[in-house]
Amino acid sequence: MKRMSPSLCERDPRRALCTATLLLFALACAAGREESLASLAASAGPDAACVDCHLDAASDLHRTRHHAGLNGGLGCLTCHTPHREGGGRGPSELRASCASCHADVLAEFNLPFAHPLDRFVTCTSCHPAHGGSRQAVQHQTRLDRCTECHLEFAGPFIYPHEGSARMGCISCHEPHGSGNRRLLTHADQRSLCFSCHENLELLHVQNPGSVFRECLSCHTEIHGSNWDRDLYR
Repeated sequence: MKRMSPSLCERDPRRALCTATLLLFALACAAGREESLASLAASAGPDAACVDCHLDAASDLHRTRHHAGLNGGLGCLTCHTPHREGGGRGPSELRASCASCHADVLAEFNLPFAHPLDRFVTCTSCHPAHGGSRQAVQHQTRLDRCTECHLEFAGPFIYPHEGSARMGCISCHEPHGSGNRRLLTHADQRSLCFSCHENLELLHVQNPGSVFRECLSCHTEIHGSNWDRDLYR
């Protein structure tokens, strides 16, 4: 008679115990989340009717400080019209809703070079309106949303630009508007490069007229390269 393969408990009792513990922990977290969401719905006050159906949106608000959540925050009716089909708002109304709190951001779209607000993008094209976990929101707004339009810079690259490792695209670019035509965070690319590469003058003479004053003359693959670690052509 063929003997059955030994179980995980027989092969590695300690690993089996860890697996069982993790499973119980996951079940406890799931149960705790359901209890937390139920408590959220009960404490949502005038928004309770919204939460009954839109639990996912309420969960996103609950997991982040974005808009201060429902309990003590702005509330659903601040941004949504409940009796309109879809409950949403058109581009101009959406902009007005966001600008009522974020007037400083709206002003950035009036700079000489800016993303075409209301024509091709709206606030929620890039920003999840209800928020979410901090890591997810940061990754979306610093990288994912940019590369949905600027696919050629999405990578992955064998040699990525190290400057984008932490902050993504906004390491170098202003997301809303800028005085620079490429939406750089500095007046020109040289100033931007020197904001991180401070000691380059030791290797690259910066006298007026020097070719080394134009970083992109050599480092053309500035977003990342698949053939040169120094991002040369």
